Amino acid sequence: MKRNITPRLIAAAAALVLIVGTTASFVQAQSGYTIRIENSSEYAIYQIRMSSVDDSNWRQDLLGDSALPSGYHVTLPRTYLPGFYDLKLVDEDGDVCIVPSVRVSGNTVWDVTDAWLLNCEFH
Repeated sequence: MKRNITPRLIAAAAALVLIVGTTASFVQAQSGYTIRIENSSEYAIYQIRMSSVDDSNWRQDLLGDSALPSGYHVTLPRTYLPGFYDLKLVDEDGDVCIVPSVRVSGNTVWDVTDAWLLNCEFH
């Protein structure tokens, strides 16, 4: 027995696909994005702190009691909503690198290099 695919059925299927796609995007934005920080510098990083640009206080150290050795990476959990953040890194020598107003608009990868650390250390 052949079934007739009506324009009404096609429209209903298209609407369902649109709803599912929109809902998936909404859920992604609500749950936040991941940030992967790759340490390509020669220095271990001992602190990573991020705060919204609207917040005058630094949030907790995201590494806790750990360090991020040279050649390794850390992936921060899906807690970052789209927006602008200030980033603070402290390396093994105690040098502080502050990068203001970094944008998070999706899953993000930041590659920390020696040049990056030296450039922001003096600003």
